[in-house]
Amino acid sequence: MEIPLWALACGVLVLVAVRAVVWLSSMPPVGQPAAAVRALPGAPVRHAGWSSQAVPPDSDGVYDAVVVGGGPAGLAVGAALAQAGLSYVVVEKEEAAGTSWQRHYHRLCLHSLKGVSHLPYVPFPDHWPQFVPREDFARYLAAYPLLLNLNVRTGTAVVAIADRPDGRPGYAVRVRGDGGDGPVDELIARHVVVATGDNASPRIPHFPGASSFGGTLIHSSEYVSGEAFRGARALVVGFGNSGSEICLDLYERGAALVATVIRSPLNVLSRNRTMYLEPLLGLVRALFFNAPQALDALAPPARPFLFTSLASRGVTAPHPDVGLFENLRRRHKAPVVDIGQFALVASGDIAVHRAIDAITPTGAIVDGGTELQLDVIILATGYNRALDTLLPQHVLDDVYDEHGGIAVSGKPVPGHERLYFCGFDDFLGRLFQIRLEALAIAASIQAQCSQV
Repeated sequence: MEIPLWALACGVLVLVAVRAVVWLSSMPPVGQPAAAVRALPGAPVRHAGWSSQAVPPDSDGVYDAVVVGGGPAGLAVGAALAQAGLSYVVVEKEEAAGTSWQRHYHRLCLHSLKGVSHLPYVPFPDHWPQFVPREDFARYLAAYPLLLNLNVRTGTAVVAIADRPDGRPGYAVRVRGDGGDGPVDELIARHVVVATGDNASPRIPHFPGASSFGGTLIHSSEYVSGEAFRGARALVVGFGNSGSEICLDLYERGAALVATVIRSPLNVLSRNRTMYLEPLLGLVRALFFNAPQALDALAPPARPFLFTSLASRGVTAPHPDVGLFENLRRRHKAPVVDIGQFALVASGDIAVHRAIDAITPTGAIVDGGTELQLDVIILATGYNRALDTLLPQHVLDDVYDEHGGIAVSGKPVPGHERLYFCGFDDFLGRLFQIRLEALAIAASIQAQCSQV
């Protein structure tokens, strides 16, 4: 029997409504009152409902939680723990929280709208741009722990996380002060939240002849602005979000040649088109959080509007073997956000190559034999995590999934119910998901502590 189209449509609407109810009922309390405290113009302000007071560790010096990392995820978790009335300390190896954002390249802006990108309890100022610039976000992160009076221990490196020496549930977090050069100390906690992020150290692949190059060879983490390379011939290896934006910056700053190497499959999302639909897209992603393949199956009708066609931009790149949402959810590979760089690819202003074979004293050999004369080579080849040195292997076996990503972010690690990870999932947008995960982690730790 043929099912009428209207019946199918009603069935889909009912399914979406049911998933929405389930998702909304499972959301942690946001804990953000509508009213905000007024402060100096341009400065971030905390919500009027903020009411935490510093809670010291117990008489044995044991914290309810130690948070490893003082970037956006670590600060968000610290704020949520403070609001929950738990004792905690955020440990950050830099001399100030959020320092890494001060070192990012100058052109960088957040790719998500400011309304879904702030940390708990402190919204961005109303007059800030919808896509917050790096400089403002770095200023926001510096102000955040001061506004909320968070317990952040800076200049302290975590060297290992081990079981408590007394055999009780929890962890001993071994740290070194003086930026990692001081003597070893131990922080004892009932719970640990790892919020170190994905960018612990630059990933620098080996290219034959790299040491012979007579120009500038740097990783993208060292790139500041294309102004330093005005008139230069530049090759950017890697065309993810950082690599492609660096190409755009080099072009805008007057580089004589901008070329790139696209070595991996790409999914490309148009920011100018999706920004108006971001709240709706966020809800849809949340509804299909555990079913990204289904969301990919629904995406083709919207693809011409939401996605940038690589073929239309003249890009010959490997085609992803899975859809954008499954690639993001299961394989932890974020799409490249098109902010204008692909139009430059289409016009030929950014030259695309498929492989880099070797580096020569005067440039690089690409695509199996073509030699480029270059002044600068920028390796936008990603980063390594620092987890392998922090946790024992038997714990890491339960932390990583089959694709090398963090299997569970925002919840207790299966088999290690007092260990959490925050800020390792991009599916709902990295910063928005950090906010939700931080609140969920604090609620989970509070529930465990109340049972003791």
